[in-house]
Amino acid sequence: MWAAVACVLISFFSSIALQASGIFLPLFATDIGASKLQIGVVGGAFGASYLASSLVFGRQSDMRGRLPFIRAGLGLTILAYAAQLLITSPGLLIADRVLMGFSIAMSDAALMAYNFESSGRTGRFVSLAACGWLVGGLISIFYHNYRGLFLLSAISCSMAFAISWSLSKEKVRHTRPVIIRTFTRNLRVYLPFLMRNIGGNMVWFILPLFLVGLGANMSWVAILQCVNTGTQFVIMMFLDRMKASFLFTAGMLMSGLVFVGYALARSYLHVIPVQVILAVSWSFLYVGALLLLFRDSDEKATSASVLLSSGSLSQAVGPFIGGFVVQLWGYQPLMFVAAGFCAVGVGIARAPVRVVGKAERAAVATKN
Repeated sequence: MWAAVACVLISFFSSIALQASGIFLPLFATDIGASKLQIGVVGGAFGASYLASSLVFGRQSDMRGRLPFIRAGLGLTILAYAAQLLITSPGLLIADRVLMGFSIAMSDAALMAYNFESSGRTGRFVSLAACGWLVGGLISIFYHNYRGLFLLSAISCSMAFAISWSLSKEKVRHTRPVIIRTFTRNLRVYLPFLMRNIGGNMVWFILPLFLVGLGANMSWVAILQCVNTGTQFVIMMFLDRMKASFLFTAGMLMSGLVFVGYALARSYLHVIPVQVILAVSWSFLYVGALLLLFRDSDEKATSASVLLSSGSLSQAVGPFIGGFVVQLWGYQPLMFVAAGFCAVGVGIARAPVRVVGKAERAAVATKN
């Protein structure tokens, strides 16, 4: 019982840290002299670093146990958050985001797998993460000092790190996951998830600037983020017993509607209902994907690491594409391009099973 509670507490405090540091990051980058292209590089640097780290350490945690990677990742993440206090240029910000992506990825998949093995529940775990994002966002509504928020992130992550030392060590694993085989087996989860998140990360890195352009101040930027995370916190609590395939497909479809809603908004107040739909769509998509991967799988951390890596790949690619589109055509066309990526993802998710079967048989034949 304590292991399950400790996991959600670690997720909660880690998410406060991530949200407090990230909610105004594009605005902070602009204030220290970053161009729109450099803001895209900041997002891409985090994603690329997370991608490499997640693939390596997710597999290692299946082989060697979860706890060493949970603790080491959290410890390094504290340093990354604290280092933000010293940032004075776009170059330093990019370097710090590389360290942060590497550190967070080291612990994320291992913690997800440890939680599922301890409690068998995923919705509650990610719901408490959303609650952490909500708390970080609520603080940001009333407190706009960048470096104060960076300090809060370091303190909150330190609390997660301290709690991790109360977890009991599980048995060392003897599986040797093959990442390519894991990927091909779950193509209809990973590829749609990737497409949706490429579209999403084209938008998220620039969203605060988009909202300011619609008339929002910094408090309203934070409030609109809280509408999203608060709704996620409620919705995710009730999804563990729902059909995973339904959740996943519905989440993909609603994600496309979110980006169309952004494109049609003419005031930041118009974005409020869009944020509610965003929360429902992400809750369905994320919980559905994790349930599809974790049930009947012995390679839980590897499966989760590939999913998270597809998300981080989108963080590496999406901001670059988004920066290019915004530079040429502006915000509204960007939203429609993002919706197009979601449409491609829905098509892949609904592709005939035999397409995936062929890919998996090819991977097995290569291994043999």
